[in-house]
Amino acid sequence: MPRRSRRPQRWALLIILSLLGFAAYSAYAGWQQLTTYPERPGLGSAETIAFEVPAGASFPRVLELLQEHQIIAADEATAFKLFVLHRGAAGKITAGKHSFRGDMTPSEILDELMRAQPSLERRVTIPEGKHSMQIAGLLAEAGLGGSQEALLAAMRDPALLERLGIPAISAEGYLFPDTYKFSTEASAEEIITRMVRRHQQVYAEVHRANIDGAKRLADDFGWGDHQIVIMASLIEKETGQAAERPRIASVFLNRLRFATFKPKLLQTDPTIIYGCTVPVQKSEAC
Repeated sequence: MPRRSRRPQRWALLIILSLLGFAAYSAYAGWQQLTTYPERPGLGSAETIAFEVPAGASFPRVLELLQEHQIIAADEATAFKLFVLHRGAAGKITAGKHSFRGDMTPSEILDELMRAQPSLERRVTIPEGKHSMQIAGLLAEAGLGGSQEALLAAMRDPALLERLGIPAISAEGYLFPDTYKFSTEASAEEIITRMVRRHQQVYAEVHRANIDGAKRLADDFGWGDHQIVIMASLIEKETGQAAERPRIASVFLNRLRFATFKPKLLQTDPTIIYGCTVPVQKSEAC
């Protein structure tokens, strides 16, 4: 009986050993990649590159953005993806503005992507009874609108006032006192617009609830919305007690009804103080 050849068995053993060796080398290479890749500097320049990660962006989308801005080379995208997944950081990337350099390591890039973003909103409370200069100061102190001067300029911008339907030379009286949240990137015009729109919303509700009173003011004095706003502002400055305001309103209106009361200027303390401090062109009574 012929002896069975051992050559096929040797070939099978060699193939198995080769596969094991290849697997061991692949594992070693992969381990080397995971341990050395994160600290390998990029080949780009030290120039700063900034872009914004949109809110809700998926990790694949962030990976695309990194390649689009040449922060990660296309041939390194897979390695960076594996590195991020190995760190369990795919869901820890924060939305907002990030700054990178072309020579950053993958580890530095990931740290920047996970960096906590400063709040993009500011909360500010505008109390009742504040005039435009005070309101502009409060907004500027909160880091909103650029500066007090920029905010005052927006309040007096004829084009903006026309768009908002304000028949006056400033938004005085139309900046509704409330607690607001504004983006730190909101312009002075956007801030003033929102405050005026809030005033218009509340005024419309109050007007509907007091339609008969508004009609009497129109019949007796020829007043429209603007004149009502002025009178409401005067009464608010005259007293901080809500219970006293109806009585003060009656005194002012009765005074204006007198035929002998001319030239129909109330000249109350609030009007004198305001005229001497806030407007660009000060009152002659100062």
